[in-house]
Amino acid sequence: MSDDQLQSDRKVTAFNRRFVGFIAGHPVASILIGLALVAACLPGLPKVRADFTHTGFFWDNDPKLLQFEDFERRFGNDDSVLLVVHSPSGVFDMDTAGLVIELTEKMWQVPEVIRVDSLANFNWVHARGDDIAIEPLFPKVLTPEILTERGRIALAHETLPNYLISKDGQTTIVVARIKPGLDRAPDAKAISLAMRKLAVQARRGDHVIHIGGGPVVTYAFEEVSQADLLRLVPLVVALSALFLVGLLRSFVGTVLPFALVFLSTLAAFGFAGLTGLVQSTISTAVPTILIAIGIADTVHILVIHIAALRRGMSRREAAHHALTHNLLATFLTSLTTAVGFFSFVSANLKPISVLGVMAGFGTMMCWLLSQLFVGGLLFILPIKVKPASPEHLAATDRRAGWLVDLVVRRRWFIIGTTAVLSAISLWISYGIDVNSDPIKYFTKKEPVRAANEFLEREMGNARSIELVVEAGREDGIKDPAFLGRVDAFQKWLEAQPGITRVVSLVDVLKQMNRALNGDRPDAYKLGADTNTIAQELLLYTMGLPQGLDVNDRVTVKNDALRLTVLNTITTSRESVAAVEAMRRKGSELGLAVTATGKYYLYQQTNDYVVQSFLTSLWSATLIIGAIMALFLRSVKLGIISMIPNVVPLFAGGVLLRILHQPLDMGTVLVSSICLGISIDDTSHVLANFAYLRRQGVAPEAAMKEVMAHSGAALLSTNGILIASFASFATATFVPNFYFGILTAFILAVALLADMFFTPALLLARTRQVRRA
Repeated sequence: MSDDQLQSDRKVTAFNRRFVGFIAGHPVASILIGLALVAACLPGLPKVRADFTHTGFFWDNDPKLLQFEDFERRFGNDDSVLLVVHSPSGVFDMDTAGLVIELTEKMWQVPEVIRVDSLANFNWVHARGDDIAIEPLFPKVLTPEILTERGRIALAHETLPNYLISKDGQTTIVVARIKPGLDRAPDAKAISLAMRKLAVQARRGDHVIHIGGGPVVTYAFEEVSQADLLRLVPLVVALSALFLVGLLRSFVGTVLPFALVFLSTLAAFGFAGLTGLVQSTISTAVPTILIAIGIADTVHILVIHIAALRRGMSRREAAHHALTHNLLATFLTSLTTAVGFFSFVSANLKPISVLGVMAGFGTMMCWLLSQLFVGGLLFILPIKVKPASPEHLAATDRRAGWLVDLVVRRRWFIIGTTAVLSAISLWISYGIDVNSDPIKYFTKKEPVRAANEFLEREMGNARSIELVVEAGREDGIKDPAFLGRVDAFQKWLEAQPGITRVVSLVDVLKQMNRALNGDRPDAYKLGADTNTIAQELLLYTMGLPQGLDVNDRVTVKNDALRLTVLNTITTSRESVAAVEAMRRKGSELGLAVTATGKYYLYQQTNDYVVQSFLTSLWSATLIIGAIMALFLRSVKLGIISMIPNVVPLFAGGVLLRILHQPLDMGTVLVSSICLGISIDDTSHVLANFAYLRRQGVAPEAAMKEVMAHSGAALLSTNGILIASFASFATATFVPNFYFGILTAFILAVALLADMFFTPALLLARTRQVRRA
């Protein structure tokens, strides 16, 4: 057996002989070369940096990001943090009012806060005799009677309900504006930790306190990413170790894959640091992905190596045979897997592109180290295994023979059933929605989501869209005709479903006009001419305390207004549709309207998700198919290699529909990545089948030998991959959860396809049909 196998190994390509021959002849040098490749990447590790803000999602030249940065330069940051105070007994009592005043003062001490707005310091504009009074809603001296009166005023106010207080008077918010992040992003961690401390200190009586806002969400992304990393990596390692111990029953064989994974992960992150790839929430999945891929690469070699030892080969013969036998197949699997990842390089969403580059580089590093590092060690380290009994070897051959005989007998049934199920799955998958909601990237138990949903339920202002309305010239915002159109636009906005409040300078000007006319209700309207509006604006700004001016509502040149649209529109598809309707209405009124804001930035990613999905899937399919045809030296085999790996993707689409999960930033990765990984099995089957057919072995006999020698490796590597990705079900970052379970499901379907459908295609025309 040993001599026959060694003779078979001599029939490989010249490159295979030279490459494996170098490792066999110079194992220490081979190991050192592998370590040197990793060492070359290590200087990049200190340079690795992460960005969980909006700038970490978009490339620097992205038009959407540039539009937002222009908004920041003109109006300041739209980002804020807020404390939600809920009192079942009502906000306008001495205890709650005192708490709101206290929090308003303390919020100024939160890092990077430049403005605080609340009921306590809201600029109440009203007439006092013949004068105009602009004073805080809560005076310095409070009494129950004053609070009762101010509560009545607040709940009847045109702006305050659903802005700073709920309509039932039980919930209020204290909002702190964050300074613009033109030079650097705000320190979300410092802001969030300060807010948490403040919330703990504020808890008293029956008050319920929540914290929210952009920096809080940003830091929550960072926290859940780190939590997933700390949870998933040990879990994947433990599951993989269990598989390896059960499969290899060798301490050295169990340790080697983890050594390879450790080195590959160091190399991938070092490479990211050297090339300036910024880490984000999505890229924290890279270590877990490389664990699964690196172990799978190593297991293919170790299984063949140990099987050869059990069949009586010497350590050197077994190592040489394992490397020779696996070189082409493992290279094909690694190359196609890397192509699946690299297909995301051109994605418009930075996290997806970064993950693609890092995982693709890490995949090829796994292959190199599996040959140079692990291969070299196989010639040095003693791996002791018990020789397999003849009965065990015969049983393995019988199982392989039984499987192939079954496939041959039922080959047309298998092919026909797969075709019908695939067509049905494709039809069902066609209706997958493209949608996202950044808040729902967190599980319901996460405080940031709980706070958002509470605020949305009580006040309906947890989300916002920033609209910029251009006046077209300096001081154009003082033109009554322009303001009249803006007023009509604002009224239309507030009448739309899902919109709870629009905050703008128009409300202030109306309040000033009413105050100038003795608070007559019919005077709540815009001034009649430019001079009146200019005087009202001047009087208002002169009466404001420091830090509470209107520079965040109008540009310095008074050539544009900002409208903040508070809403309960949760999904990106609905948000984009709503903004398009806003633009159309603005155009009908003769207004130039643009939409932006950090929250809306995230909501505009639908087109990027679709583009990434289509581009990556088609490019991966074509390139992988071409690679398979080239290396297998057969266009027919190249086509056959793709069919069993595209079919499982349709099944994945069905699972998405069943789970009511749309295509978003997490699920968009699955198809191309699964295509690259699942072809691992197909390439092993086809590469070995094609090799045996070139040696003159009959099709059915060739398939039996492939299954007898590679079946265990296919089952074990897939078991590791499926279990590894299924462990993502414990993730706290929802895209990781769906990415994991969807990938595990598709890989399980792909395994079944390669055990039955691929052999059925290859043996469809065989005449050596076994009769039952």
